[in-house]
Amino acid sequence: MSKRGFRIGIAGLICLAAIVGACRRATHNTNSEEETMNTTTRPETMEFPAIPDPVVEHLVFYCGDPRCPLAFEGLPQKLGIPPGRYTKVCTFGGSAPLAYPKQRPHDYAFLESQIRLATKHFTALTTVHVISHPGCKYYAEHGLGTDEDTEKEARDLRLIGDTVVVIAHRDITVKRWRSRFTNRGATIRIDLMEP
Repeated sequence: MSKRGFRIGIAGLICLAAIVGACRRATHNTNSEEETMNTTTRPETMEFPAIPDPVVEHLVFYCGDPRCPLAFEGLPQKLGIPPGRYTKVCTFGGSAPLAYPKQRPHDYAFLESQIRLATKHFTALTTVHVISHPGCKYYAEHGLGTDEDTEKEARDLRLIGDTVVVIAHRDITVKRWRSRFTNRGATIRIDLMEP
């Protein structure tokens, strides 16, 4: 065999080895990618601590506006209410439908059912917190107000509070919280309104 034939033969073997190795890696990578894809598309198993024997005394209604969760979800902790002593209802519009039973009957009925369920099953429930915020898109979306009327949500809180008391059909305190964006929208201030 000539030197040239020998070189081609070695080059051929090297190419063949490279192809076989690439095929093995491709098969292995495909399996790894499939495994990776399966683990990323399947939910992971997670564990969280549970609260044994909660005694719910507070029900908090707030809007699902994505600008507000840190403030609205943090309110119970700021008030010193420990987990297990409160539960929350978060919907777009928060408690606003409770001020509009005729205009938004389905939304009203849903919130009414939530209050009735809470008062039935949480016998220690004594306080309901309702939180409003300016510029709530629920109002504009359903023809209940405009973005220019930044006080509408706050004005509705009194009516919402009265409605909660009627639905609860028992002695219950309603705390009305008015929130405002401050620092050019970077923070939210929440104030308790007068009863």
